[in-house]
Amino acid sequence: MVSEVGGLDKVIEAVEAGKMVVAGWAGDAKDEQRLKDETGITIRIHPEGYEDGPDPLTGKSGRAAIFAKSY
Repeated sequence: MVSEVGGLDKVIEAVEAGKMVVAGWAGDAKDEQRLKDETGITIRIHPEGYEDGPDPLTGKSGRAAIFAKSY
């Protein structure tokens, strides 16, 4: 199941609960590395059929992305 949440705290909370999350992504490779280093969360895919939304890291509007944590 993929959850739609907003804000970095909510993304972290959902992923820590074992969920995959869809949110916007407007960051670059440096932002993605920061997200991974600080939370262990990575982008899995940019799916079709989801609306663009706010990036949980930058707050800017961005292309939909699915975030999850690898184990």
